[in-house]
Amino acid sequence: MANLSVGYGTWVDPGETGLQPGHSHNWVLSGLAYTQVVALTAGPLSSSVGEQILQISNIRAEADSSGHRRNYFTVTNVGPVRAIGYAVCFSIMSS
Repeated sequence: MANLSVGYGTWVDPGETGLQPGHSHNWVLSGLAYTQVVALTAGPLSSSVGEQILQISNIRAEADSSGHRRNYFTVTNVGPVRAIGYAVCFSIMSS
């Protein structure tokens, strides 16, 4: 039977700049096993600045010589206005 775990990480701009259109943040998710499957979603905070649209891309998996595993991915603002904050939600399925 498969097991499902969920979690999230957040980013909120402490100032007024935000994540500008076309700009990106790089993330790392570590501690995964060889047979685990990961699903990712970036959910922007809603605000009065307008429609915020985020994209997750450039998903990469790494295993080093000691067996440690990491997934790398990029969150990019593909919308017309700054994103003031967001959550990266993930689910990990393992058997």
